[in-house]
Amino acid sequence: MKVLILPFNPGSMGSTTVEALNNINGITAKGLFVGRHKYQQEGKNCTFVDLGLKNHIVNSVLNRIIAFFYFLRLVLWADNVYYIWNSFLPFGIDIKIVSLLKKNALIEWVGSEIRNPEIAKKLSPYMEQAYNNGYEYKALENADKSYQLQKKFSNAGFYPIVVPEMNLYIFNELFSKLFSINYRINIKNFKANYPKNDKPIIVHTPTAAITKGSNIILPIIEELKQNYDFDFILLNGLPREEVHRIVQDCDIFLDQIMLGSHGVATCEAMAMGKPTVCYIMPAVFEAGLPKESPIVNANPDTLKATLIELITNASLRKEIGVKSRQYIEKYHDADKIAVDVYNVFKEIALLKK
Repeated sequence: MKVLILPFNPGSMGSTTVEALNNINGITAKGLFVGRHKYQQEGKNCTFVDLGLKNHIVNSVLNRIIAFFYFLRLVLWADNVYYIWNSFLPFGIDIKIVSLLKKNALIEWVGSEIRNPEIAKKLSPYMEQAYNNGYEYKALENADKSYQLQKKFSNAGFYPIVVPEMNLYIFNELFSKLFSINYRINIKNFKANYPKNDKPIIVHTPTAAITKGSNIILPIIEELKQNYDFDFILLNGLPREEVHRIVQDCDIFLDQIMLGSHGVATCEAMAMGKPTVCYIMPAVFEAGLPKESPIVNANPDTLKATLIELITNASLRKEIGVKSRQYIEKYHDADKIAVDVYNVFKEIALLKK
């Protein structure tokens, strides 16, 4: 089986999946990704192409031509194609070629590309609050855009494969079959270092301050400092390796309290054995997030009390940290999920007969 994964690499999920698939006998996987990001992990079986800045027309056009020829060579080689996020060539030419070549094709959506604000605000009052207070992805998210993107891939014969939250935004009438998947990380890259500091260290990464609720988190942290003994580290704009080094030594990882779901950052912190604070809305559990998840579920109304409990209870921090590592090993190990992807492609091949 030959698998091509492209064209975007959010949370390093594309490159991680490529490497995990190559660990399975009988599979050769390659990745083709446009752009690089300091938070992303690359891989030896992946090709990265910079599309260039839009205001440098010649550079951008040349790089797109280069990307097209990389794509054409690899898509002709592959018999299975796995897209993440969206097409990358003008007018969706790339997915039209995939369709014409009758490849077994999956599409994974992971966030703003299909998140429907009309649904999200009904499911979580905190999303309503974020949307009305400078939500960073507001311009990217709307119901019509979500529908049109899904319709584009449906027309090209793709099957969606999505994490639990994204399941909430799928237009089921467009697809005959929907597959489920979890975020995945290379477990071997993350060593468990369970909370051990008497004076706990709390870490937060405000990559999108309103989306994550950083504007609410920071005042609560300042208030707690008046009565509780802990250190707080705010991580912003650091390379991936530096972020991991700091999280490795922390006692509590505070991800987000608004969005209602989690991403790769939560998985990585939990893999390091950290109790991780993150708001998960009930609908995400109903959509498939395992009920046994040890994520410390907190929202703007409960964050203060939640942090007090974690700050003052070292044994609880250790207990949750151990459960977090075990949970990630069970549900988010890229090697295990790669086997699921392999089986999904085999099922698609049967569906197309």
